[in-house]
Amino acid sequence: MATYTSTFKTVLMLLWSVLLTSLTGILGVAPLKVVRRQLGAIPFWLLAIGLSVLFWGLKLPVLALAILILSVLVASQVQSEELGFGLFASTLMGVGSATLAAGGLVWVWTSKVGPTWATIFKDSITAQLAQLGQSELTFIKSLTAEDVFTQLPSMLVGAIVIAAALGHILEKPLLRWVGLKLQRNQKLVNFRLHESFVWIFIASLLFGFVDMGYPTLKLIGVNALNVAVICYFFQGMAILCKYFDVFKVGVFWRALFVFLFATQLFLVLSAIGFADYWVDFRVYFNKRAAELKKRRSVR
Repeated sequence: MATYTSTFKTVLMLLWSVLLTSLTGILGVAPLKVVRRQLGAIPFWLLAIGLSVLFWGLKLPVLALAILILSVLVASQVQSEELGFGLFASTLMGVGSATLAAGGLVWVWTSKVGPTWATIFKDSITAQLAQLGQSELTFIKSLTAEDVFTQLPSMLVGAIVIAAALGHILEKPLLRWVGLKLQRNQKLVNFRLHESFVWIFIASLLFGFVDMGYPTLKLIGVNALNVAVICYFFQGMAILCKYFDVFKVGVFWRALFVFLFATQLFLVLSAIGFADYWVDFRVYFNKRAAELKKRRSVR
């Protein structure tokens, strides 16, 4: 009975991952990680490749490639954790592996299509923008196919980064549901980018917005800046969640502020993450909480 229940939950996690990947492209990572932890490395790889081949045969190439890329992300990350790497180092390896896999697939496709691949991309982007242009969103109406095309690399890497982050956030309750326990020595609220990343951000800002007469350098700068903003957003989110923990903020207010920052104040949270290099908000929160506790004890 226990084996049957475990198998049922594994199949359910797999179906959930496929459904979420088909609908969003990025939310299928958490259930896919649960499947990897349940099955092990080799069965998971065979399953992932089998699913990709299946959906490719069903004329669903986007879903097939998305599952393959997310599987590379999950497999690399979980394998790195099992080898003893920390949570954040494992995530970096997973994101790097998935990015290389996605880049390799793009290279194979462009080599097969030939010199017209850029035109095909731009025509597809133009058609999508024409559909989205019917909405009331002003920033979408101001976009051009050329703008989107030149920033496709950062969109792809950014999507992988977001998928990895959401996989971490959503994994724990799913593991609890299937009866698996996972011990980690690092917490998500302590996530902090390496100090050298600040200079990457500053360089990308410089190259992206200051015309130096090198279009390729500007292109690299803009794409690097997009990815850096996403990474600093998650550092800002970690800072926000640390504030919740230190000052015992209620569940309702946590959910409300996370929703507001994620949907309306994305860049504000990225700025907070960037400023953390100098301010170190989490240390400040702990000091402030200790001071408040001391004042209450005196009273």
